[in-house]
Amino acid sequence: MQRVTEGFTIIEVMIVMAISIILVGVSMTFLSGQDGKQRFTQNMHDLQSKMQSWFDDVSNGFPYGTITNNHCDLGGSAVQIMNGARSAGAAPNCIFLGKAIQFVDSPATNVYAYSVFGKRTLGSGDLVSNIKDSGSVPAAGSSGGDTGNAELTEKYSLGPGTTVRSIVKSSGIAGNNSHLAGFYLSLNTDTAIGQNGETNLKAYQYNLGNDAGGITTTTVNCIENKAPCTFGFGLVEPPALSDWEICFQNDSNSETALFTILSGGGFNPSTKLEFKVC
Repeated sequence: MQRVTEGFTIIEVMIVMAISIILVGVSMTFLSGQDGKQRFTQNMHDLQSKMQSWFDDVSNGFPYGTITNNHCDLGGSAVQIMNGARSAGAAPNCIFLGKAIQFVDSPATNVYAYSVFGKRTLGSGDLVSNIKDSGSVPAAGSSGGDTGNAELTEKYSLGPGTTVRSIVKSSGIAGNNSHLAGFYLSLNTDTAIGQNGETNLKAYQYNLGNDAGGITTTTVNCIENKAPCTFGFGLVEPPALSDWEICFQNDSNSETALFTILSGGGFNPSTKLEFKVC
């Protein structure tokens, strides 16, 4: 048997090389799996932070984009968010209500946040005190139909390797796993304050199934209290959100995470993140 200079046979060298290749492959697979797990964990924590920042934006009165470069008009009785700053000294015709958040599944990698506005006063001059009377509209640009030409929709990416698997539960909506919720200021419903915009945050669930995501007629109509999401006879607000569960999956393995948005009777929403089967 021919030997190399160090005294090993060619076959022995080939065996050592083959074992080394196998060990390298196993190590790379393990490290890749660990990297995918860490990435998924980070993506989910980033989403949780993003959701909290959206809540804070509503409480602090900050819509997405540069609202100082836009203004509100009333087209007849309808709210329209238009490009261009409001005239100096002019009283605002409407107020920032909050944000509507949409998850899309089967699967999807983006979450959409719509900045929603409404009328400040009724025709009588009284301040608006509920979502229906506000005539709520998203700043959805010209593609939103009658919403005006300002587009303030935020598209948030979940990050590589993370997708929405399903909307597994939503309370307050009979027979429909809601994909859209509103997080709005509570207006004048808590105390007599003489102005719109109490900083208490309220959470609502819309009767919207899986839509395409982004600005679609269906989603815009839903926020505007039109079919398929009308509040119902005699109701002035969507149902209060109590718990909203969204299941996410790690595309590199079978790991899943359950992201829950909770609130007490619709007030003061919070989030909970659990890495579990869902």
